[in-house]
Amino acid sequence: MATKKAVLFNLWGVVVSPRPAEVFLKFEETLKLPSGFLKKVVTDKHSAMERAERGKLTLSQMIPELDAECVSAASDQKVSLPAGFSVKSLLEELRDSTTVNKHILQTVATLRRKGLLTGVLANQWVDDSGSGDSSGRLLSLLGGHFDVVLQSCRTGLRVPETDLFTSALTQLGVPPKQALWLGDDEEGVGAAEAVGMTAVLVKDLPEALKQVETFTGVQVVTGESYPASCNPEEVSHGYITIKPRVKLHYVEMGTGPPVMLCHGFPESWYSWR
Repeated sequence: MATKKAVLFNLWGVVVSPRPAEVFLKFEETLKLPSGFLKKVVTDKHSAMERAERGKLTLSQMIPELDAECVSAASDQKVSLPAGFSVKSLLEELRDSTTVNKHILQTVATLRRKGLLTGVLANQWVDDSGSGDSSGRLLSLLGGHFDVVLQSCRTGLRVPETDLFTSALTQLGVPPKQALWLGDDEEGVGAAEAVGMTAVLVKDLPEALKQVETFTGVQVVTGESYPASCNPEEVSHGYITIKPRVKLHYVEMGTGPPVMLCHGFPESWYSWR
């Protein structure tokens, strides 16, 4: 059964949490809106959010259009929106509450160490708000861990559209039968299976990771934590002149405080200073 050569992950609900639906529900409860009101608005086939996820709108363009859609839906459903209502605060909450699942990153690092290919499919919009660099940092983190990162706003395709899965597999050079999908929704699982992939519906992460082990033959549920693999040709390189004819060479990789390893003297002394 251990025939898989690639594993694809859904961004929302697997690589990062919480799922947008959970944030929407909390927002509805806070504003005393009917349960499912926001989900119904944003999942409409022609909603501003879906168009933004396809790259047709930026974040700043999406907000006023999505506000208008909520007002229209509230009028049709006889729902009272609070004064000054705007989805801007909802989207800010989604951005600020997003956390990366370290267990998934550890799993990906382990898979890549064993020679498997990995990818993440992400329904995302272009964040042009200028209110922070969280989107850029997340994208950088994903790029450092996964072989392929496909954003809906760049491809024009969304999860669970089968063409997005096909595109990822083509870039990885892996046939569907040799690929595994981890997603948290049944639509995505159905789409992955439709193109010939094996799919795992992630409801309980430890159990899902056990299935990854079964299908790949790689033990990923361990107490060890491996750093992301680093290919010198796939990271940004920089140089700082310390003194004439002496340069400090560095690469950008990973997250957290910078770590510098200095070797030799006196160059190491100048580098440390």
